[in-house]
Order: sequence, then structure tokens, then C-alpha cells
Amino acid sequence: MSALKRHRIQSNLTIEEVSKKIGISHGYLWEIENGRKTIGPDRAEDFSRLYGLPIHELFTPVRFAVRE
Repeated sequence: MSALKRHRIQSNLTIEEVSKKIGISHGYLWEIENGRKTIGPDRAEDFSRLYGLPIHELFTPVRFAVRE
């Protein structure tokens, strides 16, 4: 289970609730949580703010990289 999914469940939020708060479809969120889609830094920051956690606790370096 991904850290993102684990924190969603620990926060007692459904996939529909989180997708609405972030502004994406619940299908897209499912794909992110299950490692089928990657996201950019702006979206990673959205999740970080929602869960109140630093990005590195939600995403592995493979799933999140900063482009310079």
C-alpha cells in the first residue's frame, strides 16, 4: 500500500472526498495511489497541504522529482 493511500485511510477520508478536495477525478487518484500515474510538484504540494505532511513522507523519489 502506498504512503499516499495509507495516509488517506488513516485520515478517514474516502477516495471521492480526497479527489474532490484536490480537484481531480477519483479514478485518477486511484491510479496515483496505486502507482499507475505519476504527478508533478504542484500536485504533490496539494497532497502535502491536505494531509499536513512533508512531500517526502507521501511520495518516494521515484514517484516525485523536482525539475530544475
